[in-house]
Amino acid sequence: MRIRITDLSKEREYMHLEDLIVKSRNAQVKWNQLSFEDKSEKIYSFATYVHKNLDQIINTMMLETGKPKFEVLGSDIIGVFGLIDFYSKNAKEILSPKRIKLNYFIHKKSIKVYKPLGVIGIISPWNFPFSIPVGEVLTALFGGNAVILKPSEILPKTGKLIEECFKNSELPENLVQVIYGEAETGRELVNSSVDKIIFTGSVATGIKVAQNCVQNLKPVSLELGGKDAMIICEDADVDFAVDGAIFGGFVNSGQVCASVERIIIHEKVYDEFIKKIVPKLNNLKQNSETDVGSKDLGKIIAPRQKEIYKEHLIEIKNSNANKILTGGEFNEGETALKPTLVLCDGNEKIWTEETFGPVIALKKFKTIDEAIKMANNSKYGLLASIWTKDEVAAVEYAKRIEAGTVLINDCTFTHALGETPWFGVKESGYGHPVHGEEGLLAVVQLQHIHFDRFYKPLIKPLWWFPYSESQFDFFRLFLDFLYYKNLRKFSSLVKLMGKFVLHLIKK
Repeated sequence: MRIRITDLSKEREYMHLEDLIVKSRNAQVKWNQLSFEDKSEKIYSFATYVHKNLDQIINTMMLETGKPKFEVLGSDIIGVFGLIDFYSKNAKEILSPKRIKLNYFIHKKSIKVYKPLGVIGIISPWNFPFSIPVGEVLTALFGGNAVILKPSEILPKTGKLIEECFKNSELPENLVQVIYGEAETGRELVNSSVDKIIFTGSVATGIKVAQNCVQNLKPVSLELGGKDAMIICEDADVDFAVDGAIFGGFVNSGQVCASVERIIIHEKVYDEFIKKIVPKLNNLKQNSETDVGSKDLGKIIAPRQKEIYKEHLIEIKNSNANKILTGGEFNEGETALKPTLVLCDGNEKIWTEETFGPVIALKKFKTIDEAIKMANNSKYGLLASIWTKDEVAAVEYAKRIEAGTVLINDCTFTHALGETPWFGVKESGYGHPVHGEEGLLAVVQLQHIHFDRFYKPLIKPLWWFPYSESQFDFFRLFLDFLYYKNLRKFSSLVKLMGKFVLHLIKK
């Protein structure tokens, strides 16, 4: 298959994907020969170009995505700079050779080394079209790899913008290559000879990606959907929790895998919470087609999401009770859904399925055990949050929640922290985390090197051929030494040493 690598106004250029991968491999070999300091300096030139052209980049993304300009800057760009800063300071130490302490075989030595995987294929989504792909590309580069990136076909201008940012940096030619296309292009990349796939997107597509990678024994990391729960305890600061819920549920118009989609509220603060959140939510300002970027809420980025919103809301509207507290209607032209709060029993699609939009479902609880059970009763497990003044108790509650990250008195945030791992459990994730130390270790190959402290041991290893009763007796005593404790362990050691001395005498 021939892959589109540029998408210019008057011409398109195509190449076979495997030809691109050959170019990537050649660039990666040269890249990996540089010192860490040289790599870091060249990666920093990418940040320099972005900073120099910041206003143009923000404007391009704002017009294409319909996001508020603050969210383009705060959610899509700043986190990338934080990631560069973290890895510039820490990647060398994280990837440096590590000594493995051996308990008993003190004449042996083991070390762990980390080598680049080679060429990494990245398939990125449309909801954070800069921070997600760029952060993953940069992590791969710090690990010594080359990258082939397929950005979302829904936002081609942002994809082209990313390509231009890398091309105008001091990175070697072909180290980062960008290809364009829809699902077929993604499948081609997954089935190609790249050394790993990093995919962010829907569960359904993620399963297909994983199946194809497993067939080829190719490493894969998947960051998929979410249905994040926010538990508001009896002692929570309700005003603070209301503000947190509004941000957590409606930042990027709810088009966030870590968006707060379910709020589980203690019955004693339930009415107060609803009374305070509804008017604040109604005061949020929605961008219009003629006024893009200056308000609080953007548009529906992927038009296909509208059908999911409608399906979830029709079920609620067709129920006997009036469960929609506010919102539930599209604006003229259906480019945006008004912020929506829905009361739930716990069986509705809007409670169980990912909506990925400006909708929050509410339910009350009596005991914390009940709340945790509700939060865990989901096929997803990306983020969750607990809101209480008792942080000691909150940490214990957090340990019982089935989520990759649990936040206390905060929500929908840690993807912006380059230092922290980002991953999900259950259907929210598969494979290794991204970001943090764990994310860097996920783009390198661990190798164990083991050797004797001396070029040649003083005696032949006792476990080599030919076998004898003496060998068996020695290792039987060694097992006793490993198993016993205290005085019996010391007694076993004495016998073991005696056996060893006899072995030397015989030799």
